[in-house]
Amino acid sequence: MAAAAASGEKEEEEKKLQERAPIRRTAWMLADFVVLFLLLALLVRRATAADAEERGVGGAAWRVAFACEAWFAFVWLLNMNAKWSPARFDTYPENLAGRIDELPAVDMFVTTTDPALEPPVVTVNTVLSLLAVDYYPGGAGAGGGERLACYVSDDGCSPVTYYALREAAGFARTWVPFCRRHGVAVRAPFRYFASTPEFGPADRKFLDDWTFMKDADETTLLRQGGGEFAEFMDAKRTNHRAIVKVIWDNNSKNRIGEEGGFPHLIYVSREKSPGHHHHYKAGAMNALTRVSAMMTNAPIMLNVDCDMFANDPQVVLHAMCLLLGFDDEISSGFVQVPQSFYGDLKDDPFGNKLEKLLGGVAGIQGLFYGGTGCFHRRKAIYGIEPDSIVVGREGAAGSPSYKELQFKFESSEELKESARNIISGDMSGEPIVDISSCIEVAKEVSSCNYESGTHWGLEVGWAYGSMTEDILTGQRIHAAGWRSAKLETEPPAFLGCAPTGGPACLTQFKRWATGLFEILISQNNPLLLSIFKYLQFRQCLAYLTLYVWAVRGFVELCYELLVPYCLLTNQSFLPKASENCFNITLALFLTYSTYNFVEYMECGLSVRAWWNNHRMQRIISASAWLLAFFTVLLKTIGLSETVFEVTRKEKSTSDGNGQNDEVDPERFTFDASPVFIPVTALTMLNIVAITIGTWRAVFGTTEDVPGGPGISEFMSCGWLLLCLLPFVRGLVGKGSYGIPWSVKLKASLLVALSGGGGGEGTRSGRKKPPPPPLQERVPLGRRAAWAWRLAGLAVLLLLLALLALRLLRHHGGAGGDGGVWRVALVCEAWFAALCALNVSAKWSPVRFVTRPENLVAEGRTPSTTAAEYGELPAVDMLVTTADPALEPPLVTVNTVLSLLALDYPRAGERLACYVSDDGCSPLTCHALREAAGFAAAWVPFCRRYGVAVRAPFRYFSSSSSPESGGPADRKFLDDWTFMKDEYDKLVRRIKNTDERSLLRHGGGEFFAEFLNVERRNHPTIVKTRVSAVMTNAPIMLNMDCDMFVNNPQAVLHAMCLLLGFDDEASSGFVQAPQRFYDALKDDPFGNQMECFFKRFISGVQGVQGAFYAGTGCFHRRKAVYGVPPNFNGAEREDTIGSSSYKELHTRFGNSQELNESARNIIWDLSSKPMVDISSRIEVAKAVSACNYDIGTCWGQEVGWVYGSLTEDILTGQRIHAMGWRSVLMVTEPPAFMGSAPIGGPACLTQFKRWATGQSEIIISRNNPILATMFKRLKFRQCLAYLIVLGWPLRAPFELCYGLLGPYCILTNQSFLPKASEDGFSIPLALFISYNTYNFMEYMVCGLSARAWWNNHRMQRIISVSAWTLAFLTVLLKSLGLSETVFEVTGKDKSMSDDDDNTDGADPGRFTFDSSPVFIPVTALAMLNIVAVTVGACRVAFGTAEGVPCAPGIGEFMCCGWLVLCFFPFVRGIVWGKGSYGIPWSVKLKASLLVAMFVTFCKRN
Repeated sequence: MAAAAASGEKEEEEKKLQERAPIRRTAWMLADFVVLFLLLALLVRRATAADAEERGVGGAAWRVAFACEAWFAFVWLLNMNAKWSPARFDTYPENLAGRIDELPAVDMFVTTTDPALEPPVVTVNTVLSLLAVDYYPGGAGAGGGERLACYVSDDGCSPVTYYALREAAGFARTWVPFCRRHGVAVRAPFRYFASTPEFGPADRKFLDDWTFMKDADETTLLRQGGGEFAEFMDAKRTNHRAIVKVIWDNNSKNRIGEEGGFPHLIYVSREKSPGHHHHYKAGAMNALTRVSAMMTNAPIMLNVDCDMFANDPQVVLHAMCLLLGFDDEISSGFVQVPQSFYGDLKDDPFGNKLEKLLGGVAGIQGLFYGGTGCFHRRKAIYGIEPDSIVVGREGAAGSPSYKELQFKFESSEELKESARNIISGDMSGEPIVDISSCIEVAKEVSSCNYESGTHWGLEVGWAYGSMTEDILTGQRIHAAGWRSAKLETEPPAFLGCAPTGGPACLTQFKRWATGLFEILISQNNPLLLSIFKYLQFRQCLAYLTLYVWAVRGFVELCYELLVPYCLLTNQSFLPKASENCFNITLALFLTYSTYNFVEYMECGLSVRAWWNNHRMQRIISASAWLLAFFTVLLKTIGLSETVFEVTRKEKSTSDGNGQNDEVDPERFTFDASPVFIPVTALTMLNIVAITIGTWRAVFGTTEDVPGGPGISEFMSCGWLLLCLLPFVRGLVGKGSYGIPWSVKLKASLLVALSGGGGGEGTRSGRKKPPPPPLQERVPLGRRAAWAWRLAGLAVLLLLLALLALRLLRHHGGAGGDGGVWRVALVCEAWFAALCALNVSAKWSPVRFVTRPENLVAEGRTPSTTAAEYGELPAVDMLVTTADPALEPPLVTVNTVLSLLALDYPRAGERLACYVSDDGCSPLTCHALREAAGFAAAWVPFCRRYGVAVRAPFRYFSSSSSPESGGPADRKFLDDWTFMKDEYDKLVRRIKNTDERSLLRHGGGEFFAEFLNVERRNHPTIVKTRVSAVMTNAPIMLNMDCDMFVNNPQAVLHAMCLLLGFDDEASSGFVQAPQRFYDALKDDPFGNQMECFFKRFISGVQGVQGAFYAGTGCFHRRKAVYGVPPNFNGAEREDTIGSSSYKELHTRFGNSQELNESARNIIWDLSSKPMVDISSRIEVAKAVSACNYDIGTCWGQEVGWVYGSLTEDILTGQRIHAMGWRSVLMVTEPPAFMGSAPIGGPACLTQFKRWATGQSEIIISRNNPILATMFKRLKFRQCLAYLIVLGWPLRAPFELCYGLLGPYCILTNQSFLPKASEDGFSIPLALFISYNTYNFMEYMVCGLSARAWWNNHRMQRIISVSAWTLAFLTVLLKSLGLSETVFEVTGKDKSMSDDDDNTDGADPGRFTFDSSPVFIPVTALAMLNIVAVTVGACRVAFGTAEGVPCAPGIGEFMCCGWLVLCFFPFVRGIVWGKGSYGIPWSVKLKASLLVAMFVTFCKRN
C-alpha cells in the first residue's frame, strides 16, 4: 500500500501543470544595501553638516538637496522591496490532458479606438492570430473553436474596422486550418508572410498551400464592398447606438472539417452619447465583459490590445497551467504575460521596452495587470473574493442573493443569471448554441446608461477613476485577496509594437504617469487598501513604486536645477573634492551606475541599451512625468481635465516589406507639444551655466567667493548635458529632428526667468581678507568618525537581529513560558531604542579650538554698545552655596578668590562676582569679608607673577615653598612667603569663627540682618535679578561653590566662542566640561564622567550644542531672559507707557529698574555700568523678595526654569528650544576644577537627585518632543536630550532584565538561546561587540581598562539603585503620594585643609549606610548568588535533566556577570565591616525581597 501511495504521489508530481522557481539574488540584495547605505550616509552628512549655511544663501541649496536625496532614498527602498522576491513559473501544457478532463471556455477581448492611429489591418492580424491559437477540450484534437470566442470592441465605431473583420473572417476559414495542419508557429499573417519559408522536396504540398495563402491574403485585404452597414449610417464616433454583430458563429453547421473550425467572432461598438462619460478603455472592457456574459459567459477572459498578436499558438494552454495548476484558486486571480515587442529598434533608443521593470513583484502577491496580454478569472473581475477568504470570514461560500446581484449587475435577468453561474465557481459551463439570438440583450447591456446606479467601474469590472485602468483594476483584484501569476514562455506569448520617436514615446509615458498619479491621490491609494482590505503591505509598496512616477518628475527636476543654480550663483550643493564627504557622493554615483549597468547585462541587453534607458529616464522624468504631475495637480484644483491620448500604432506591422518612413528611426524626433518645453529649457540652462562657470573658473573671477561651485557641480552639469544630448542636437537640428521654434522660444523664456540672480556671487568683487579667527570648528577625522559610526551601527544591528530572533522564534512551548521571552523582547526593544539614540547623538562629534590671543590683539567688541565703555563685554560671575555644613565657607572662599583673580582687560570694571547663600549663614558672609581683604593682595600677586592656579588652597598645597633660582627670584620668594602667611591667617580666622560668637561680637550693623533668621525663613536671594539691577552685564558665568577657576584665561576663551561666530545664535551659552581635582584613580564611583563629555557631549556638539550642566557655564543674559536669537524689537525709543514696557512688566515684574535693565539687554541699548552699586541694595532686596516671582514669567519663560531638581538641563533645553545653539569649551589646562563626591552614599545620592529631576522633565509639558514639535529644538537634539532625561526610565527595564537570569534559573526556564542553537551567536556577539565598543571609547579618551570596568559596573549599580528610586519617587509624586526633596551633595572638606588627609583608609572602596538606595542592589546581588547556587546544584545532581526549556549557559553567564558587577555589594554583604559593610537593616529588607521573589518563582 505504501509503495502504491508513493507511486501515485510520484505520478502526480510528474503530471504537475506548473512549478514555482524562486530566483536567488543574494548578491543583488547586498548591492541594494550598499546603495541604500551610501544614500543614508549622504543624508546624514547633509543633516549633520554645520557649514551648510556657508554654502550659499542660507544653505537653501543644501536643504533642497537634502529633501531630494531623502526622496531618492525612499524611492530606492520602494525599488528594493519590489526586487526582493523574484520568482518564475514554469508551465507544462503537455500534462493538461492527463490532469484536466475539460478545459474551461475562454473569451478573448480585442480593443481598438481610432482607425487612423490604430489601422484596421493591425487589428485584423491580432484577431487572426487569436482565432488560430491551439486549444482543445479533453485533450483530443487540435481545434477547440467552440470553447473560444473573440470579441472586438471598436470604440471608434468605424465601418472600416467592421469591414476588415468581416473580410478577416472569410480569410480565417482557410488560414486557421492551414496553421493547425502545418503547425505554423507565428499565426499573425503579416509576420508569417514577411519571409519565404525553407522546405525540401517532401514539402511540395506545404509549398502549394503557402503560396495559395499568401496570394489569398493580399487579395482579401484589397477586396472592397460588402453590406450590413446600415447601422453605421449617421453614426458618429462619440454619438451612436450600440452595435453588436456576430461576424462568425462557430456552430455545428459552420465548423470546418474535423478540426472544430475557429472561434466565434463578435464585433461590439458600445453606445456613446455626449451626455455620458465613457471612461476610456475601462468602459469598453466593461461593455465587452457584459456582452460576452450574455453570449458565451466563459469563466476565463483574455484581453489584448489591437496591436498585440499571439506569438505562441499554445499561449492559452500555458495560461491554463497557471489558472488550473494551483491547489487554491486564490493563487491565480489573473495571469499576466510580460510585454514584448516585434520589429523593435536595436538597443531600445526610446527606453520604452521596460524589460527589467519590477520582476521581483512576482514573488510577493504577483505581477501587476499590464492592460494587455492578461488572462482574467471572470469571477475576480466581478469583484468576488477567493473562496478561501469568503469561507474563512463567513464560514461558507453561499450563492449571492437576487438583491445583491441586482445592486451589482443592474436589471438584466440574463446578466444576473450568467453572473450567478460564474460566482458559483462553474468552470465548465455548456456554451450557448446560438449566440446570434443574444444580440438584442447584448445591445441592452452595452448601452451608455446601463451602469448607472450599479457597481460597474467601482467593485465590478474594470475600475474607473484613472487613465491607467489596468493598474487600478489589478490593484483592486489584489486587494480582494487574489494573487496573480507571471507567464513567461519561449517564444514570447504575445508580441506588440512599441511607439517610436519622441512625441509618441513621451505621450505614452505622460498618459501612464497621469493615471498612476490619479490613483495615488485618490481613495484608491494602495496604503488604504493595505490597511482595510487584503492587499499585502509589500505589494502596496510595489504599487507605490509606480504611482510616484509623477512625483519623481518634480523632485528630480528640482535636483537637476540645483546644478545650474549653483554654477550661476557661485554656490555649491555637493561636497568639494578636498572634503571628506566627496567620497560618499562619488561612491554613490559609481555604485548606482554600476548596479544599473550590471542589471542590463544580466538581462542580456547591450551597453548601448543601458545608456539609452538611463538617458531616457532623465528625459522622461523632466518631461512626461513632470507634465503629468502638473496635469493632475491642475485637475485636482479644478482648473483642467485629463485627456486620454491614444498612442499611434505603427502601420508597418501590416506591411511585408518592413520599411519605415523615417530615414533614421532611432533618432529622436520632436513636435510642438508642451512635453518638450521643460527638457529643452533644462538643456539650455545647463549649457548657459557650464559656459559661465567655466569662464569664471578660467579667468579667476570667483577666487575669493566662499562656498563656490566645485568639480562636483561641473561634473553633474556635464553628465546632464550628456543625458540630454538628443535635445542638444535638436536645438540645431532640422525638420522633425529639430526642436520647433515655438518650443525653443518658450524654453528660452523659462531660462531667462531663472537666470535673474546669476551674477550675485561675484558682485562684491575681491573682499578684504578676514581678520584672524577667534575660534575654529574641528570635526573628528573622517576615518575615525566612520569607524565609530559603523561600530555603533553594528551594535544596533545585532540588537535588531536579537529582536527579530525573539519575534520569529517563540519559546512558549511545553515546559517553557513565553512570558520571559516577551519580557526580554520588551527590554531589548528598549535597549535598541537607546542604542539608536546614542548612535544619533554621537554621529557628528566636533570640538572648538579657541584663539584668545586674537581676541586681545584685535580688541574685538560684541556690539557698538560695548564700544562706548570698553572693548570686551562685562561679565557677572554668579556663585551659589546652600549649606555651610555640607559646603564649608572655605570652599566657597577659594572659588571666589579664583574668580576675582581672572585675567580680563579692565577686570576691575568689567567683572563682578555675586555669591548666593541659600543657607543665609553669617559664617559664609564673614568668610567672604575676610576673603575680600585677602584678595587685595592675592589678585595683584597672581597677575604680577602669572600664577596658573589661582585658588589659594591648590596653589599653596603644590609645594612647601618655591625654589629660588637666583637673586632675581628673591622678590618673588618674599612675596610668596608673605601670601602664604596671609592665607594661613585667613584659613584660621574662618575656621575658628562660630556662628554664635560672630553674631554676638561680629561687627554691629553688618551682621545685624542675620539676627533671628532661620535658614528657611528669610528673604531669598535670586542672583540673576540682583545682578541685573546692579551691574547688568550681558554675559553671566555661573559656578557651584566648589568649582574653582583652574585656567586664569577661562573668560577670554569663552569670549572667543561668544564673539567669534558671525551669528549670535551659534553661542547662546558656552559650557565648560566638568573636571575634578585630586580625583580618585580610575574613577571607582563612575561619577567623573570624563568619557561622557569627551564622546557623548562632543557628539551632541555637532547637532545644536552641549547641554547646560549647571556650573562652569557662560550665558548670554539675553538668552536667559527667554529672548530668541537676533531679536529686533519695536518701540526702542519709548520706555514708560509703551506696549513693550507693558510686556516687560508682565515678564519681569513691577520693578522699574529691573525692567529698564532688561530692556537694555534685550534690545542692545547703551547701558553704562553702575558707579555706585551700593545705592542699589534696596532695589536688589526688592527684586529678591520671595513673592516677587508671583504673576511674572520668572521660572517659566524668564531666568532659570522651575519644575525640576535638574534646573540646569531644563534651562538649557528651553534656550535650545528658542533657536539658540551652545558650544562646549575645552581648554588646556581645564577651565574649572571641582570636587567629585566619593563613597557610595554621596555618589548614589547625587545620581538619584539628577535622575529625579530628569524624570520630572520627561513627564511634564517640558518634554523635549513637544519643544521639537512646537518650538525650534532640532530633532536630533531632542533625541540627545531624551537619552539623558531617560536615565530613570532605564531603571525598570534594566532591573527587569537583570531579574530574568535568576528567575529562569530558579524556575527551570530560559530567556536566551541555548549554546547548541543557531541564535546563540547573536547575543554572544552582541555582548562582546557592545563591551568592546564601550572599552575602546575609554581607551580613546585616554582612560585605563580599570576605569572602563569601574564605570561599567557603576552603570549597573546606579541603574538598579539611584535610578530605580528616582523612578519610584517621581511616580509617587505624580500620584500625589509624596514630594521630591532636594538633597545637597557634601563637598570634600579636604580642599580647605593643608594636610590632604582623609578619614578613610581606602577612599576608592565602596562605603554604605542605611539609605534605601542600597536595598535594590543588595537584594539583586543576593538573588543572583542564590540563583547561581541553586542552578549549580541542579546541574551537579542532575535534577534538571529532561526539563524542556531549562536554563543554559547564557543564563548562568548573565548571573555570573551581574555578581561580578555587584562585587562591591558582595563584599559588603559577606565580609565588610563598619562603613565598608552593608548595614543589617539593609540586609534584612533585601533578604525579605529575595524571599518574596523566590516564593513567586516556586509558584511559577
